[in-house]
Amino acid sequence: MLSKTISLGINGIDAHLVEVEVDTVRGLPGFTIVGLPDSSVKEAKDRIRSAIENSGFLFPPKNYIVNLAPAEFKKQGSNFDLPIAIAILVHSGQTDIHTIPYPMVGELSLDGTLRAVQSTISMTLTLHKKKFDHFIVPYDNRYEANAIDNIKIYPAKSLNEVIKILTTNTKPFTDTRQETQKYFSIDFSTIAGQEGIKRAAEVATAGYHNFLMYGPPGSGKSMIAKAIQGILPKLTKNQAIETTIIHSNAGVLPINSGLITTPPFRSPHHTSSHISIVGGGRIASPGEISLSHNGILFLDELTEFQGFLLQTMRQPLEDGVITISRAAGTSVYPAKFMLVGACNPCRCGYIFDPEIECTCTNAMIRSYYSKISGPIIDRIDIEHYVPRIAYEKLTNNSGTEASATIRERITECRLIQLERFKNRNYSFNGQMDTEDVRKYCQLSIEDENFLINSSQKMRLSARSYFRILRVARTIADLDKKEDIKKNHILEALSYKNLPRNYEMFLS
Repeated sequence: MLSKTISLGINGIDAHLVEVEVDTVRGLPGFTIVGLPDSSVKEAKDRIRSAIENSGFLFPPKNYIVNLAPAEFKKQGSNFDLPIAIAILVHSGQTDIHTIPYPMVGELSLDGTLRAVQSTISMTLTLHKKKFDHFIVPYDNRYEANAIDNIKIYPAKSLNEVIKILTTNTKPFTDTRQETQKYFSIDFSTIAGQEGIKRAAEVATAGYHNFLMYGPPGSGKSMIAKAIQGILPKLTKNQAIETTIIHSNAGVLPINSGLITTPPFRSPHHTSSHISIVGGGRIASPGEISLSHNGILFLDELTEFQGFLLQTMRQPLEDGVITISRAAGTSVYPAKFMLVGACNPCRCGYIFDPEIECTCTNAMIRSYYSKISGPIIDRIDIEHYVPRIAYEKLTNNSGTEASATIRERITECRLIQLERFKNRNYSFNGQMDTEDVRKYCQLSIEDENFLINSSQKMRLSARSYFRILRVARTIADLDKKEDIKKNHILEALSYKNLPRNYEMFLS
């Protein structure tokens, strides 16, 4: 008798329903899996046979054929072990089950226990969209799968427990954990001085603007970047689901964890490979760019990253997605991240320092500047010089605001933006398209003329002109002002100064 189960396969970051069919045909004992399986699925044959026998069942010597339908996409991973094993047991009449009512996934150990699989949350989301309301998962995936509402989750530790779930009235899983607030080791109140760069970081974070810090060694650029984690508001439910899906697909979601509610902060080293940052591989998987979705991608020592890698970031910075094409197909991963960069302004780092003399030649400075100028700097909304902190200020941080206070202002500012862009596919000022810039960043005639004249004097590109308006909109939102005023424009202009600083030095 042909037996069937429902399982799910992953294609990119999306899950698709897979019907697992098991039957026996005439011939010598064998075990064949069809339906475009990859090598990891084909290897399941030996795991399944051992798991069935070690769970107290028989594996009758017949010629089994397993079909994974539809065959239009490649089946990858070990999540088909469990549904195939259950279908074989039903087909051989070793259980009281005649039909298998619940979708299921899981990797089987040789002793019949279940191991966690990747992308369980993507599968649960697909089941919800397809109107399924039950799902059997490995025990270690219970919190991740339970993140989607209106799906009853049945976690199991072994093949025998799955049989028990299918034959008895088992209660679904309930998450009784209480959410705890994640604290960060670096608080803004512990950073002495640097009020200007702290303000720039607040504006950048509030509007999701790309942010570059440049200054001499030891001025605190990396510390400030890491402290930004503490002023990021909690992710919304939809953002948390998107972020968790990507991390689960990449295999970096910790075991026994549920939704990721804290914005991710990724900081790859400048020696990281192109694939590890962009994504890809033989079997395409998300890279650091996608793992930073809804969070921050921090590139320390920005100028040390390979030039072609920085150029690769142009698409995700503009479109919010990264497209990876391989022989096996094309995958599109979300990549709406806030880019935070830090670098020295020259080889020695002291080109703009008023006290320490720069030892670089003009040719060296021009060569160094060329690494951060052009298309990438044009996509940076806020550039800020980070000066060396005076020694007398190192131990005096009185009056400095705590991260929690700054986070409250940013949360209020973001709520304004969420309401403004509720009918758009983006949520923040830093992601506005040209049409919305014209709609939400209107200026008086006097202020518009001031901005145009200032942009011409600073030789800003058309793209930079619109980016200044986006930043000014965020500054006005932080002030809870409906209209953008001249003081907002002046502050936004002050954050677009890197090319001008170099021109003044080299002239």
